[in-house]
Amino acid sequence: MKLKSLLAPLGITLVIVGLVFLIAISPWIVIIIGSELQQNSPAPGIRHGEFPFKLVYEIGAEQIIVEDTLICEYAGIESGSNGKLYTWKQYLAGNHEEEHVLLWSDGERKLYFPVGSAYYFMGAADEYMYADTYDYHQFPRVFYDAPNSGIELASGAVTIEGLLEEHQIKLISWQCAPPIRNTFR
Repeated sequence: MKLKSLLAPLGITLVIVGLVFLIAISPWIVIIIGSELQQNSPAPGIRHGEFPFKLVYEIGAEQIIVEDTLICEYAGIESGSNGKLYTWKQYLAGNHEEEHVLLWSDGERKLYFPVGSAYYFMGAADEYMYADTYDYHQFPRVFYDAPNSGIELASGAVTIEGLLEEHQIKLISWQCAPPIRNTFR
């Protein structure tokens, strides 16, 4: 009898905890199942592209010329909270680890020139829901990364005036192959 009187409140407590848990996670389950059941976007007709570029800039009195190639490769479709989106891998031919041109670094802070977005160059910007944020191909743009409060990394855009005043860096010219016209079927 004593065991039955202990099991009843314990059972009720477990049922209540289970219901709260199910109510809390059910929206996420619906989202995950819904995004997986959503139809895949059509694959791009062109899945690989190479875009040679030339960047000329000065640091102090020294002129530096960077000639390289941005390589873009289709990496599949990724499910996210906004549906299924194309994913692209991009890197520089001269350094497979980088997708930007490093202009300056002091070991902790760095300034870099973003060559561009694979979405733009592979003709997928219209297919991508945030296409207007991927306008890195517009010259001149420079970004920085710097330690912030020891752990986090601060990053953002640098003004052209700030480049010249603080680092004696002047962007001279930018030439790059145009984006392709891709089809998605």
